[in-house]
This record gives sequence, C-alpha cells and structure tokens, in this order.
Amino acid sequence: MGNLVNIGIGDLRNLTGNLKKGLNDQWLAPALAEIQTRVLAKLYENMAKYELLDTEIASSVRVYVFKKKIFIDIANTYAMFVEYGTGIVGSENPHPNPKVKNWIYDVNAHGELGWWYPCDENIKTRYPNIATKTINGQVYAHTKGQKSRPFLYETYRYAARITTPTLNRYFKKQLNSMLKGWFCGIAI
Repeated sequence: MGNLVNIGIGDLRNLTGNLKKGLNDQWLAPALAEIQTRVLAKLYENMAKYELLDTEIASSVRVYVFKKKIFIDIANTYAMFVEYGTGIVGSENPHPNPKVKNWIYDVNAHGELGWWYPCDENIKTRYPNIATKTINGQVYAHTKGQKSRPFLYETYRYAARITTPTLNRYFKKQLNSMLKGWFCGIAI
C-alpha cells in the first residue's frame, strides 16, 4: 500500500503557525526589490526611446518601495506635458491611454499659430530647425506643441504585466522551502 502520512492535530497546528510566521514578509522584500529594479530599468529604457535621458526629467526620477507598494516619483512638473503632449501637435498625437479624457491639448486655443516660450540660448544645439527670437536678452522659441511621449504609461503597463508573476514566483519559492519535509513519502 505504500507509506501513509501520519500527521496529528498538533503537527498541523505547528505547520499552520510556522506558515503564518514564515510567510509574513520575508519573501516579499526581495520580490519587491526585483520589481523595483526591473521597473526602473524599463523606465529608463522608455525615456531613451523618447530621447529623454539627457533631460531634467530623467535626473528627477525615483522608483521606490513604500508600505509594500512600488512608486514612481518624478520631481519635475514638465514631465506631465511630455507624457500627455501639448498644443495642436499633441491633439493630433494624443496619449494612448483610453481613460485620459480630460487632458486639454490646446489650453489657450493657439491652434496652428502656436506660441513662443522662454528657453535657454542652447536650444538651437538641441533643435537646430526651431525658430527663435531674442527680446531684452531672453531667448524665445516657437512651438505648436509636442506629441505625447507616454514613457510613464508604458512603464506602468510593463509593471502591471510583471508584478503578479514575480510575486507568485517568490511566494512559491518560500512556501516550497517551508513545506520541505512535511509531506515526504506520500503514496499516490
């Protein structure tokens, strides 16, 4: 008939207690650390895709774990306009998230005329074809806006895809190591 499992009530209580203690958080920290690392790498990959690595946005990025959650923090208010786009150009190339309904691309109704904005004197180095003018020593550049460059949205979608499988992998590894030896020799 094979080996029979002989587990008493006291053994099951010990197993349950050990599982509760062992599964609290010791598997979660390394899982979140891996997700954090992978999300940061994907964020930089997406910023590179949209030519944002040499910007103030890239230097203000932080991905961190707080209260068992992963956060992406960008301490640059301009990032929002890069993410969603602006002006007539942005309205023709909108953000891919279908839930974004309230973003107004051409707030001041500039339309095809566009607008002038203050910039530094090195703008021509980065954008050689941009129209500029100088008034009282301040350089201004002309724009009709910018298309959406959804580097954050794409990173969020990546994080959503990898989080559950990564957590499951770490959880199963921890559970298997805790149960090792408890159910040996079961006759099937």
